[in-house]
Amino acid sequence: MMLCAECASKLDRDMIRLREWDRSVTAWTTPKDKRESLRDAVVKQYGRPLELIADEGDATQTTRKRRKKRRNR
Repeated sequence: MMLCAECASKLDRDMIRLREWDRSVTAWTTPKDKRESLRDAVVKQYGRPLELIADEGDATQTTRKRRKKRRNR
């Protein structure tokens, strides 16, 4: 994917948060026994919420709200 440097960093951190080790460049180059400590460091520094990837729970709620609005019309 062609992402700017800022978005690529956010995506990499999101992959680490989700434990998608094979999809994160940083985690992929980190030894397997150090990956959880890498995730802990990312969560500590940047927080638990995902930065670039939409949370599946939010998408479901939005879809339900749209359906309800359509039915009410």
